[in-house]
Amino acid sequence: MPEPTAQQLAALDALRKTDPNLRVEWDEDTGTPALIHGALSSPSPPIGAQSIADAAHDAAYEFLRQNKALYRVPDVDQAFPRSRVVSDEFGSTVHLFQLHQGVRSMMENLA
Repeated sequence: MPEPTAQQLAALDALRKTDPNLRVEWDEDTGTPALIHGALSSPSPPIGAQSIADAAHDAAYEFLRQNKALYRVPDVDQAFPRSRVVSDEFGSTVHLFQLHQGVRSMMENLA
């Protein structure tokens, strides 16, 4: 696995300020986080007129924009041009579909 860059380590340090017990599972091939366990942000403000799905979508993209160095993504909106939000009684899950060098993610075909 590639060693984490200084920018990735700085981004992790910033996240650990929110949750000192943060755990990261790294993708061996890409050298980016495959999964992050822990509190990733402060609680969101009240939604107001925004739907829960829209709030979840906005929060996911904002997290990626703030942590793009961690994922080695220069432009989040270009890398993840499409998403889908699934909400149930437990909350919302945001599925992001990645575009890399003009090729769509295989997972997008399954969605």
